[in-house]
Amino acid sequence: NAIISKCVSTQLLTMSDRSRLESQWLIYLHNVYYIDEAKEVFEFVHPNRAQQIDNSRFKKLEFSTEIDCILHGFAGYFTSQLYKDIEISIHPKTHTKGLQSWYSIYFPIPEPMQLKKSEKIEVDFYRKCDPEKIWYEYQTLLPKKSKVINEGGLVHPILL
Repeated sequence: NAIISKCVSTQLLTMSDRSRLESQWLIYLHNVYYIDEAKEVFEFVHPNRAQQIDNSRFKKLEFSTEIDCILHGFAGYFTSQLYKDIEISIHPKTHTKGLQSWYSIYFPIPEPMQLKKSEKIEVDFYRKCDPEKIWYEYQTLLPKKSKVINEGGLVHPILL
């Protein structure tokens, strides 16, 4: 699931180094304003018994603001059903008690956006794969179109 977050660190947001502004970060979010409710992004089922397995994904997400605020990026959480009714989660509303070894993922946008109350936010999220790596690309479309962030996994690939 992805949630829009307000801020993580002024130091992170003022760095001019492209790799730091387009890299995803595994972090413990503790000073966050959630602009809207979480939206489901990608689902993976294991074992995957499909004839041809393709773990690439795409999802368009829409959010709405309740107050004037600044969009610095998106936070991602996950929930996993391990067996029958045994589930673990790092989602703030369903966080598994005592689970401290997994962190949310933060997808920064290099140029924060000033948002007005009731403004719509639209973002495209991609999970892409090739034989050597996977990576996430994303792009805001509303209220302002951004460039594709981490295009081609150039800045932040996850090597297989």
